[in-house]
Amino acid sequence: MSKLLAPDSFAQYQERKLCLCALFSCSVTSGVRTIGHNAAVGGSPVSKHVLHMGGMADDLVPDKNTLELRGELVQAAHALGLWALDEVSHVHIQGRGIGP
Repeated sequence: MSKLLAPDSFAQYQERKLCLCALFSCSVTSGVRTIGHNAAVGGSPVSKHVLHMGGMADDLVPDKNTLELRGELVQAAHALGLWALDEVSHVHIQGRGIGP
C-alpha cells in the first residue's frame, strides 16, 4: 500500500479518521477538547486534541481491541499519512507533521 501525504486540512484529517473507524470498527473515545477539559483529563498543554492546537487528534478503540488489530490499525493510519501510537487501551492518531 502506498502512503498518502499528511492531511493538509481538518476536513481531510476527518475523512481519514472516518475511514479507519469504518475499516477497523472503531469508536472515538476522545476527540477535540476544550483547554479546560484537556487539563482536567491530564492532557498535554500542547495536545493536538485541543482545537487551537489543530484539533487533529483522536483516540480510537476497535470493537475487538487486540494487539494484532491495533498493530494493523497503526499501520493503516501511517499509510493514510497519519501519526499513530498504540496506547494499549486505545490507538492515538493525529496528523503527521504536527505530532511528536
